[in-house]
Amino acid sequence: MKYKKFKELTKNQKIFRIINLSLMLAIFITCIALIIYYAMGNDPDGKRLSGTIVILVACIIPFMLELIFRFRFNSVIFLGYEIYLAVAGLFGSAFNGYALIPWFDSPVHVLMGYIMAMLGIFVIARLGNYKSFNPWLVAVFCVCFSLAVEVVWEISEWLIDRVCGSTMQGTPVEPDGVPLLWDTIKDLMCNTCGAMLFFLHFVLGKKTKVNLGILAIETELSVNKMIKQENEKLNLSENFQLEDESFEKQDEIDKKS
Repeated sequence: MKYKKFKELTKNQKIFRIINLSLMLAIFITCIALIIYYAMGNDPDGKRLSGTIVILVACIIPFMLELIFRFRFNSVIFLGYEIYLAVAGLFGSAFNGYALIPWFDSPVHVLMGYIMAMLGIFVIARLGNYKSFNPWLVAVFCVCFSLAVEVVWEISEWLIDRVCGSTMQGTPVEPDGVPLLWDTIKDLMCNTCGAMLFFLHFVLGKKTKVNLGILAIETELSVNKMIKQENEKLNLSENFQLEDESFEKQDEIDKKS
């Protein structure tokens, strides 16, 4: 998205922008406080300090990239990124939420399933004219996209565990020396639940007159593609017009000669 000044953004974009920056600032300040706290010797397992530093850097990366390369991330993608970072990263890792709440990993995967399904709109909008797609087709594609991302995620966890000796997929069970499938299956089921929640949200938002925010999400995730298509049509029309004018001038010259 081309970089625009705040006053040049639409009303919805301004709202998203304020929410995004406020959330980013809240994560940043919280991380600073936690880094100071853990650096004073309050890091029992020795991992929370380094994890919090990573989260601190991760939360400002989108904003820094915008400033350096002079473009704006899509508002909904930015928001989804910050929300997931706050839940899975800040609370889950920095506050040790995964250890404090044994079942905390499940809602994190539900959230991931919902966000990835939402991003399916962004992907399908790049494949053609979004307005021409059947809403049911869009909804099914979003669910499938979310499930595909989750499968890649689980395969990545398996590979990291095999290569690095970590236990992302659970503690190895003797005598086999490998984790049970329960953690992987649970994650897949939770991700599916999140994707289906977005499916219901999308369908209800499209088929009812109740404002559930789907129109704003669609606009944010597909508007850049539609603007590009409109600009291409406009440029094509201008080229045809210039060619017509050129032919007319040539005809006049030929008649005079």
